[in-house]
Amino acid sequence: MSAWGLMPDGAVAGTVGNGGVALPLTQLPTPSQLINAPLPNGEPGRFLVAYLREDNHNLGTLVLALSLHESQELVQQILLSLVISIPIVLLLSGAGGLFLENRALSPVAAITKTARQITADDLSLRLDVHLPDAEIGTLAATITALPAR
Repeated sequence: MSAWGLMPDGAVAGTVGNGGVALPLTQLPTPSQLINAPLPNGEPGRFLVAYLREDNHNLGTLVLALSLHESQELVQQILLSLVISIPIVLLLSGAGGLFLENRALSPVAAITKTARQITADDLSLRLDVHLPDAEIGTLAATITALPAR
């Protein structure tokens, strides 16, 4: 962080930090307005201006500058992390979805295969599927009992 204290005539009265003696801005922004401009060391920076007044008497101006280098590095690291992690998460989600789909639909495939093998000439085939008494289990029991009717 750097700070410049300016006299009412605009001359630099003092500095704090690594700002140097010269103010890098040619024109000061309005008070409370943030402006992006390079710092004296060339790094990107953000400047804030505050006028120092007492009883409508201008005492000077305070210019604060903060380097944006660290925040830009953080944004780049976050973007890199997202570019790497989002495809991995999508692949894992897709693989998990396929696993659950195959697990949920494999009894239906077994029922369909056995039901296609049952013909009018051979009604002795039964579904050999051990399922809980849920929708698929009820369907398997119904198809197994169908030839006996």
